[in-house]
Amino acid sequence: MNLTQLNLSNCIQRSSFYFSSSACGLMVSNNLLTYNEPYLEPDLTKSEEVRKPRVKSENPGLAYLKVYPNPAKDFVTIEYNTWNDKTHDVIEVIDESGRKVFSKNLGRQFDQIILDTRNFKSGSYIFRLASGDKYIGSANVIISH
Repeated sequence: MNLTQLNLSNCIQRSSFYFSSSACGLMVSNNLLTYNEPYLEPDLTKSEEVRKPRVKSENPGLAYLKVYPNPAKDFVTIEYNTWNDKTHDVIEVIDESGRKVFSKNLGRQFDQIILDTRNFKSGSYIFRLASGDKYIGSANVIISH
């Protein structure tokens, strides 16, 4: 440990958040400290649309699909409502070349899924919601690592 590294290490332990953050940033940028960003789980509370879906008679057959954040990095949250509990529902993720990179059978008419995208290549993806043999919703999402 050299003198600069020792002095910055002492600064990290200061009570001032801004001072210690600056020292930590300097050490990381000069490869004097290895810092791994903590992986934060997204808020698992569902949106109002998923928790309290609209009455079916208002918009019969209108599926709900929301994918966020966009652009995404490490994860996306997929919220859906198929409005149909009698068919086989699936969520699919299609990459830029048209290949299916993810598929999941949905066990419920409406819910929320947290999808880890760290193994996806950076690029544009189409998230499709299928009910039976019909696509009933889609969303375009950019994944950027």
